[in-house]
Amino acid sequence: MPGSNLKFAILLLLICIVAGCSSIHLAKEADTLASAGEWDEAVLKYSELYKKEPRNLDYKIRYTRAKFEAAQIHHSRGVEQLEKGNHQAALLEFQAALFLDPSLDKARVLLEKTKRLMDSVYYYGKGLEELIKGNERLAKSSFKKSLSLNPDNEL
Repeated sequence: MPGSNLKFAILLLLICIVAGCSSIHLAKEADTLASAGEWDEAVLKYSELYKKEPRNLDYKIRYTRAKFEAAQIHHSRGVEQLEKGNHQAALLEFQAALFLDPSLDKARVLLEKTKRLMDSVYYYGKGLEELIKGNERLAKSSFKKSLSLNPDNEL
């Protein structure tokens, strides 16, 4: 019996060593990605690491920072896409930013603006369709809706 306890203790020690090495390797991977500015990938690695060791405050801080940095990048990309008029791409970037950092109010504001712009384009198109059909009343209603969503529209 004493020999089996020793074997169990050695096995337990080996498991702990391997698990620790696994976390250290994962942390190095995540740190390398973060250093390279690959924040989305770093978020995934830090998330995995933090799930393995939820009481490790250092891992929590790194994970939180990676999410913050990734959110900022997605916000910036969203702004770029919005300026180019690529509303769908901007929408996706702002959504990604908010998924990573729900407190990022500037992304929330621009997400709502992007949605309004997309809706405005939709109603403008509906207005043109109704105009082609000869339905001036519905066309006017759609154009008004488009303008209410985006007063800067040039009709």
